[in-house]
Amino acid sequence: MKEIRKYHIPNICMTFTLIIVFTSINNLINNNDPTGYHVFVLQFVALLVVTRAVIYLINKVDFKNEHLQDGIVYCLIYGIFLTMAYFLNWFGFRISNIIIFTIIYIVITAGLTIHNAKISKEDEIWINSKLEQRNNIIQETKEEKHFTE
Repeated sequence: MKEIRKYHIPNICMTFTLIIVFTSINNLINNNDPTGYHVFVLQFVALLVVTRAVIYLINKVDFKNEHLQDGIVYCLIYGIFLTMAYFLNWFGFRISNIIIFTIIYIVITAGLTIHNAKISKEDEIWINSKLEQRNNIIQETKEEKHFTE
């Protein structure tokens, strides 16, 4: 399961995303976008790049509280999403649409947060086991050296 979550799912997502992006670019170049879908796809990719840049910059700031940092990131990204959705006319700004958008945002953000936390925990466990193995080897070497003296 770890291999699927750590490698296969991200690879599927990246491949899917790249195919959609390159198809959208190709359709725009060939003037084959009667619905505006491909423009939306490229706008959304730009939005994702902007949000990743914001997250990168915020992660450079030394926060005393990790939860405060996460809260700031989530609020900023939510604000960026809503702002772009408004100015790019992605959906009508009625209360029902904003509620649906907010629910979708929370579900996706929670899912990504849980996924990243699990991956980090698995990496932490793996690193600690390697450190423990190394410490055991060092301890055994010291004991062998002590017995030979």
